[in-house]
Amino acid sequence: MNRDRVKGRLPIKGLWSMPGNTPLFAKLPQYFPDAEVLQVFFEADPEGAAEVVPEDLEAPVPTEAVITFF
Repeated sequence: MNRDRVKGRLPIKGLWSMPGNTPLFAKLPQYFPDAEVLQVFFEADPEGAAEVVPEDLEAPVPTEAVITFF
């Protein structure tokens, strides 16, 4: 493992979005008037994160992630 990056291991052929290595959301900025949002920021295990990163991409180390609930 490179000290500052880890290569993704998720096979692109198994992804369900088209194309599989693009965002599943619209370009920013996005506006949600009167929405309640909870965001959790955390540092993920780089090897665990690599399992859900497409194989043609890399994740930085340390691997920071966010989960957003609307």
